[in-house]
Amino acid sequence: MPYALRDGLTFCRVGERHLFLDLHDDRYFGLSLKADHQFDAFVADNAEAVEAPLTLGRLLAWEPLATQHSTGNLSPCLLPDRPTSTALDEIPTIGPSIHAIGIWSMLSNTAWHLRRKNIRGLIDDLRARKTSRPKSPEGGWRCTLQTIWGLQAARALITAENKCLLRSMSLARYLAGRGIDAKLVIGVKLAPFGAHSWVQDNDRILNDRHEIVRIFTPILVI
Repeated sequence: MPYALRDGLTFCRVGERHLFLDLHDDRYFGLSLKADHQFDAFVADNAEAVEAPLTLGRLLAWEPLATQHSTGNLSPCLLPDRPTSTALDEIPTIGPSIHAIGIWSMLSNTAWHLRRKNIRGLIDDLRARKTSRPKSPEGGWRCTLQTIWGLQAARALITAENKCLLRSMSLARYLAGRGIDAKLVIGVKLAPFGAHSWVQDNDRILNDRHEIVRIFTPILVI
């Protein structure tokens, strides 16, 4: 494809409209109705496109060959597996462990970065953790449950405004550092606008409930 989303930009389709997440500027945005229709048509014809409409110039990069700095396509974000269950139902059988201390430390570190609006740095760190550690052996699920127990135990101590991102980013980073490839998901909705985040392992939600996350459309999955 000749065009790709510019670096740090991802999008999803919510109903008949598109929503975008700009990781560089740490913001969500939509397009005017006219520009949204242009973007929809352009995505459908991108393989044959010669020149992008001027109104879409801030979204796109000319990419004859996908580079390491671009998405390489104009496809909306998709969740690999539709969630069907939650790990929270298994937490009552788990007690304190060393992973509780580990996730509390990670919460503090993540909160420090979020206070400095460094979400892009956190995402880069999460990606690096996922590529630098070998996959966890079969004992990984026990580690996951013990970590979630610690995260739940810390709920009363979390006073940050964006609690879901703090908790989900911390959980994903901690598990990735132990070779557990759970997915950080950021989702959005319209009417009214809202954003939410959670962590998912295949079709199992780790730190939330299905009835909450189902109303959000994924805009970023890592």
